[in-house]
Amino acid sequence: MTLPYSLQELDFADPAACERWDQFLLESVRGQHVQLTTWLRSYLSYGGTPHLIVAESQEKIRGGIGIITLGNRFCRLAHCPAGPIVDVGQEELVGPLLDAACQWARRQRCVTLQVQQPATHDPLPEKFLLPEAFRSSTFDWRDGPAMPGLAGMEQMLWIPFPSADSVEAWTELMFQGFSSSTRRNLRIAQRAGVVVEEAQDAAELQAGYAIIEQNGIAQGYPTRTWDEFGVTLCRQSELGQASLFVAKHEGQVLGAVYGAWTGRRFTDSMAGTMRTKPDMKIGYYVRFKAMQAAWERGMLGYDLTADGPPGVKEAKYGFGPTKLVCVPPQHLNLAPIRMTALRTFGESLKRHRRTLVNLTRKLKRS
Repeated sequence: MTLPYSLQELDFADPAACERWDQFLLESVRGQHVQLTTWLRSYLSYGGTPHLIVAESQEKIRGGIGIITLGNRFCRLAHCPAGPIVDVGQEELVGPLLDAACQWARRQRCVTLQVQQPATHDPLPEKFLLPEAFRSSTFDWRDGPAMPGLAGMEQMLWIPFPSADSVEAWTELMFQGFSSSTRRNLRIAQRAGVVVEEAQDAAELQAGYAIIEQNGIAQGYPTRTWDEFGVTLCRQSELGQASLFVAKHEGQVLGAVYGAWTGRRFTDSMAGTMRTKPDMKIGYYVRFKAMQAAWERGMLGYDLTADGPPGVKEAKYGFGPTKLVCVPPQHLNLAPIRMTALRTFGESLKRHRRTLVNLTRKLKRS
């Protein structure tokens, strides 16, 4: 049952307000890392501006929707990568939050508002995702992305943790769900003497993230640079919102996994490894030790998120995850003529991501 509620825009300049929202995301099984205020703020490096509308009742946050705007008053895009977020039992708030986001986007004279609801039609034992996509009764939503390049939450690769009285018993139960090659690879890394530690300071975070950044360049997919994401990573680590697990061999950093602690799970959203001869299976081991750390912190499970390139996908599926596909994004067309122009150039803008980032920063200042 939904209690009487009020909607208001969160003030990002108010640390206490930001902390309340972030704590809600950490404690609720519905929490999503891309809705953390630290993550929303990270778009400032792209020239974006974060906004957040929250629903409260009885002095408690029950839900909210975080939005990023890009551009200036002539060409402003609004995007929610995963939302609205509502606590279990508060599903009736989704509609009002969507309406509030639409009204806000219209007041901001946005060209479009795109929303990726964290919902699935797949059976889900836990309640991490909404059971269906909700529709606004006031605004005319259209299915599909507003334009290429606006990424959102597409799926979960969910690994639930078994109950166990010891790490040895937990490991044995986890291994039962892994493929034989994954079990073999984990033993190879263990025998090779690979050690996995959680990065504790800025220097360790930067050393680990450098592996992720280099891996992105080598694989040909966009990865934020340290200059763009380093401040966010350090702040999240300081606040206990996210962690970077680093794999080392004889003191050399060879791999890393970054993830957040929202939704009572560890969301593994970025990783990278260096090639070694002989192959010490660094990628497998750093992920498994991150799983162990998550279990030791009382998390319900581990989300491997996106499939990734073929080799990464094969490695991820060796851990035996359940794939949960999210519903497609929806968008609101608020300025048809300008929207048509944006779509015309959308594919070109996607191919020239760095140019778009620099252009967005200049547009915001104009």
